Formats: sequence, structure tokens, C-alpha cells
Amino acid sequence: MVTLRRSDRPLVVAHRGASGYAPENTYAAFNLAVKMGADMIEMDIHPTSDGKLVVIHDDKVDRTTDGHGKVSEIPYRQIKELNAAAKFPDRDPEPVPLFSDVLSKYSGTIDIMVEVKHGSSIYPGVEKEVVKQVSDQGATDRVEIISFDAEALKRIREESSQIKLGIVFVGNMISFADMYQGRVEALHGSWDFVSKGQINYAKQKNFYTFLWTPNTEDEISTCLSYEPDGIVSNFPDKVKRLENTKKA
Repeated sequence: MVTLRRSDRPLVVAHRGASGYAPENTYAAFNLAVKMGADMIEMDIHPTSDGKLVVIHDDKVDRTTDGHGKVSEIPYRQIKELNAAAKFPDRDPEPVPLFSDVLSKYSGTIDIMVEVKHGSSIYPGVEKEVVKQVSDQGATDRVEIISFDAEALKRIREESSQIKLGIVFVGNMISFADMYQGRVEALHGSWDFVSKGQINYAKQKNFYTFLWTPNTEDEISTCLSYEPDGIVSNFPDKVKRLENTKKA
């Protein structure tokens, strides 16, 4: 089963891969995260116009690729021709990964955190397709699915009672712990709205606790002092180094 808690230290989760060093949500970023010893890689998914799930953060391809337009209005045959490293001229081209390919490549190597950006209110049937692809790849026990969209998580739970779920939010973790008791396993809070007391409260309620996205050493050190179950950062190597410093 996917590991969402360790007894000795917080999990290191590579946000969009090791995106502080490589183009986000690409194989280059994911491979680097594995090399750095991250415990999990985090990624985002959207459907193309023909229903393929691809790994990309934004609704549009403009910011991270050499293309233009909404992901959901472009067929996969065009998406796969885009360069996801276009904003990094010194790097070789990178494809926009197909979600099923990422599952196949990494689910036997490292645990995966998948953010569903929108549920069926915007992408009809996306929850069912996500669960199907995770199941088809035999990755149910290596994946956690997270979202800001509580209705999407509810639909995913209806599709699978086995996949671990996490609600992503900005705000007081205590409020979300009270609100989502029995509905999800994990709480994923923006680090700068959370305190150690809130983390302790959530753990007492049997939630796994994750903080996103501290990136400076001071931010990461503050998060480590809160003792969450996981820290989601663009710089997984910094988190690991500061964890080791703290243990020493």
C-alpha cells in the first residue's frame, strides 16, 4: 500500500517532479526526483479533447509548452507533438507525458501523488477514467489521488474504496479535519496557513498530513518543525538534506 507516513521523518514529495531543477511534470523532473531519493512524485492531470489523460498542471498548454490553447480542446495527437521543455532552451525537448505511461514507468519504482485538477463539473467522467487507468496499471496500492475538488474525490471514492484520497486546501487544517473526517485519508494544506498545533490535531483525528509547497531552506525548516507526515517541495534534495541535518 502507498506509504503516507514514516516513523522516522516526513516523506519527501517532489512537486511536479524535481521542478526546481527541471521542467515541471516531465520525465526529466520525475527521473531527477527518483535520483534524489524522493519518496513520492507529485503530478497533475487533465484530459485531452479525445479523452486521453495527460500530465500537465495548467488548463492551457501555453505556460509550459510551445503550444497554445486549452488541453481539453486539443487532441492527443497534437499534444504529444508539443515540447514541455520549451521554456528551457538549454534542455532537450520533453513530451507532455501520457498519464498511463507515467503509471507504467514509475509505479513500481516510487509512490505517486496525482492531483485531479477538475472533476466532472468541468471534465465529465474524469474520475472514472482516472480510477480505471490506475487499476489497469496495477497501481492502486502505489497511488494517492488528491484534489481541491471535494466532489471529484467523492466520485473517486464511489469508484474505488482502495485508493487513498487527500483534500488540498488553503486555510486552517483543523477546520478541514473536522469537515472531512471519514471522507478522505489525508489533508494537504498550504504550508503558510498551518501550525504545529493544527498538524497535531489532524493526526489525532487519524489523518495523514502534508504541507505544500515550501521551497526555501527557511520555509522547509519551519515545516519540518511542525512534524507533518510529508513535505511537498520543488526541491526534494533540500528537504532530504535538512531532514538529515535535523536528525544529526
